Amino acid sequence: PRSSGDQISAADRRSRDTAMAGDLVQYPGHVMMYLGVDNAVVHSSTHDKGVELWALSTSRSYSFGDPTS
Repeated sequence: PRSSGDQISAADRRSRDTAMAGDLVQYPGHVMMYLGVDNAVVHSSTHDKGVELWALSTSRSYSFGDPTS
């Protein structure tokens, strides 16, 4: 799927505690890839910034999903 909402909907749900490296992390309008350590994700928020390493906020709500199922 193309949109972040459709991507996370198509994935098998996981929690922050059960998320594994390679899982999707999503908040409305954006999807990232979880690295499996220290709340780290890779994402690209804009074309100009390119791919970035980022740490998930512990105070924000995210959806997690396994895209391989």
